[in-house]
This record gives sequence, C-alpha cells and structure tokens, in this order.
Amino acid sequence: MARLTYTLMKTITASDLKSKLEAKESIQIIDIRENFEFEDGSMTDLNVPMDDLANDTSSINKNEKVVIVCQTGRRASALIYILEKKYSLDNLYCLEGGYEAYIK
Repeated sequence: MARLTYTLMKTITASDLKSKLEAKESIQIIDIRENFEFEDGSMTDLNVPMDDLANDTSSINKNEKVVIVCQTGRRASALIYILEKKYSLDNLYCLEGGYEAYIK
C-alpha cells in the first residue's frame, strides 16, 4: 500500500519579514501577482506572475530564503506546493496574509 507523506509549508509573518529585512538578512522576495496588481504597489522589484514562475524557476535563488508574495497568500501557498513537488525546492516561504498583511 502506498504511503502518503505530508510536509508543512514554511510561512513567515509580515512582522517577522520586516524584522529580517531591517536586519539585512539575505532574503529574496518574489511577487507573483499579475502585472496590473503589481503596478498598484509592491514590496519588491521582482515580479514574476504565478503561471510564469510555475514553469520557469530560473529567477528563484536556490541558495537563500525565498519569500513568495501574492495579494492574500492563497496563490502563493498553491504555487509553493507546486514548486516543492515539481522541482524539490525547500527554501520557499509563504508570506502569511500576503501583500495586504505587509502593508497594514
């Protein structure tokens, strides 16, 4: 019988992320929202829409923590699941509450 294994997705709160950035920790932030959403404001210069990142991981730094950001965290968590399964990445973090939580 096949055995199912589950891994917990790594997450980071907006306040923890802000603290790490203020401390100059090496963290890559990728905003996966669509261009029109990104243009309304972002916390990073790197915008790679979800569908693009799911098929091309060349923009992901494999040697540091990478925080994936969307508007509320739902798309980011779905994408992280895909990337971890498809590419065996283990350095991805979902921003809890997404961009909305970060700007509060």
